Amino acid sequence: HFFLNDISKKISSSIGAFFTSIDKNNADAIADSLLQEALHIAGLSIIKATGADKHVREFIANTLVRKLLTKEPNCFCDAIFSLDAFLHWFDNPNDRKRPDLLRIKATIEDGYFNIEAQIIECKLAQQSEGYIQKAREQIENGLHQLIMKFQPRNQARKATNSVSPDQRYWWLQLHRLIASKGNVNMSQYEDALLALERLSEGFYNITWQAAVVAIWIDSENDDCHSEAMWNYEWENNELDICVAQIGKGFLPKACLEDQTAEIFVSNKKIKLGYDWIFETIEDEGIDTEDKDSPEIKINDENTGELEQEDNEALVEVPTYPDRILLGVVAGTKRNIYWEFGHENLINRHLLIFGASGTGKTYAIQALMYELSKYKQNSLVVDYTNGFTTNQLEPVIREALKPQQYIVRREPLPINPFRQQAQTIEGFEMLEDPASTAQRVSGVFAGIYQLGDQQKAALYTAIREGVAKSGEKFNFTALMQNLDIIADNGGPAATSANSVKTKIQPFIDTNPFGVEDPQSWDRLFSDQDTSCHIIQLAGFMKDFAHLITDFALIDLYRFYRALGDKAKPRVIILDEIQNLDHKEDSPLAQFLREGRKFGISLILATQTLSNLARDERDRLFQASHKLFFKPADTEIRFFAGLLADATGDKIEEWISRLAALKRGECYSLGSALNERTGVLEPNRWFKIKISELNERFDR
Repeated sequence: HFFLNDISKKISSSIGAFFTSIDKNNADAIADSLLQEALHIAGLSIIKATGADKHVREFIANTLVRKLLTKEPNCFCDAIFSLDAFLHWFDNPNDRKRPDLLRIKATIEDGYFNIEAQIIECKLAQQSEGYIQKAREQIENGLHQLIMKFQPRNQARKATNSVSPDQRYWWLQLHRLIASKGNVNMSQYEDALLALERLSEGFYNITWQAAVVAIWIDSENDDCHSEAMWNYEWENNELDICVAQIGKGFLPKACLEDQTAEIFVSNKKIKLGYDWIFETIEDEGIDTEDKDSPEIKINDENTGELEQEDNEALVEVPTYPDRILLGVVAGTKRNIYWEFGHENLINRHLLIFGASGTGKTYAIQALMYELSKYKQNSLVVDYTNGFTTNQLEPVIREALKPQQYIVRREPLPINPFRQQAQTIEGFEMLEDPASTAQRVSGVFAGIYQLGDQQKAALYTAIREGVAKSGEKFNFTALMQNLDIIADNGGPAATSANSVKTKIQPFIDTNPFGVEDPQSWDRLFSDQDTSCHIIQLAGFMKDFAHLITDFALIDLYRFYRALGDKAKPRVIILDEIQNLDHKEDSPLAQFLREGRKFGISLILATQTLSNLARDERDRLFQASHKLFFKPADTEIRFFAGLLADATGDKIEEWISRLAALKRGECYSLGSALNERTGVLEPNRWFKIKISELNERFDR
């Protein structure tokens, strides 16, 4: 009680400083009220509130949220957890882009848990749109990671009978939260035990909501106003992110008069459920394979050759597009093009900037459609779940017939340990095992932030394996080599064991299958569909990035040997701010040298703030760029880039970018002068991306 009294005084003093209109007596009463609520927030260290002002701000905001979210007495569990106590849940614990709180409400129905999960980010500061935008990033990052990790059983794996250790780990994490805060009477005891047992196996239903709670200490309002401000999509589901803005006069009402307010004012939720059928199959031991399905094999090689010869005359040869329609100049009928095939174009890369929801993905689909008219296939590496079938526009599904290659169901037929070949003066030379080991260990080190000793142990295990087994070396052999290093003892043993611990979950997902060296070219020469999508839905963020990096490395290897600048190969990558941009990364190599191998990149990103100067400079080597409306926090940054490129004042570009609507953007790149036939660099236009239906009708 002595220490709580000290903390109460500290909080009271801070309330008086933050909210100058509150007198000392009321500040003391408010502090006591908040302190009682703090006891009901798991993982919230009350002692931190005696420290720096930022901790006191967190304490006041978080406990006020607990007070407003009235605890439901009939729930098995209704608890709020401070996510600072669960850093191990997030892919990058050092990244502050995570929300503050997770509320879990769990009720039992027919022996199963129905769970309501609410993610909340709190701000207590002077009123600023910048804080709201930052909170949005934190909320969306939390949703992106936690929804995927806490999926029920059928969402985690529909096409296999095995349960990955990773997914079971997350089910047990959820079990731990709910069980530790559960409350049940004796009449419900058996149901609760059964529901908890099923929860640990992934049999539960869960819904997700999200909200930002902003307490403005310079606002005279005494109310809490909440509205559904943003839409967030995840696979085939969507929710509204609510923003509750609270004036400083509301705090005394809430703490001293028990004033209530609604934070979650939208009923739109992301809903995920377990699979009843799957549980029955597992319990009864039924084999899920369809025994009546015929096995189709082609054994007659000569017949296949004859069919190929007969069909050659029917194959449509891709034509070389001179230009790709982007859209029309705003307020006119003038078309603006990406001069895709012009001989003086520096490269065939196009870079798209813009905040979420401004039209970037729609623009990419419009480009895919235009390319398909020339029989130019597109390859999408989808590690953002933005190109799942249900996310694609109906016109794209109808015209392109996109083929989804789901890696969770069918591993990629590439070998990350293949020694790359380089042709020098007509001689093909394989890289040495040390170069292969350096490249592969570098990919892992970039994702997992391995230390020097850990990377050295991984490098040694790969180098010795490739030297001994060549292209037959695989991840199983890699783990065996790390075991040998660990068993030999010495300084490297600890590093080898720690590397094994880090990479084992990724290897267990089995993302790579038997190598098929010609698989890339078949995707680009497929006459039945104009778009192939390597779909990485279902993988954790780090795993998806690893697979993407290895896929791009193999793609670069293939087309460096066989590519032709007269045969464009279009590769689409969204949210590239999350990929590796270092000097020796495959993305950097594509940007620098892709044209001579026929590589054309369509890249999209929300931000460049996390990239180094040289990495941003490489991206800006793209010959054409589209600027959709950036996030408010980045408008000045992008305005500076455009000002440097065009010579206009930065204030003018700030105004232009801020006024953009969805589907509008500024096109910056080489434009063809129709009168002279000259390709003029750094021309800019405000354009509207043409509707897909209009393109299709034409």
